[in-house]
Amino acid sequence: MDAGLAVVFSAVVGVVGSVLVTLIQRSRRENKEDHGMVVDQQRVIYRAIVNVDSKLDGHIKDHNSQSTNSVTDL
Repeated sequence: MDAGLAVVFSAVVGVVGSVLVTLIQRSRRENKEDHGMVVDQQRVIYRAIVNVDSKLDGHIKDHNSQSTNSVTDL
């Protein structure tokens, strides 16, 4: 391989490599942004589940106290 062809080949490899690195960095940045949005949505869902859980616990306690009262009324 002569020197001119080696220079052209190394330039092509450099350009292709830099394009690949740019694409990888862009996808990593988008992945971080998407991950952040998913984490935010998971927090919202978690708060909703905790809220429903506490309401359900209260509702079950109400039923338990009502059944205890009705048994003692007999």
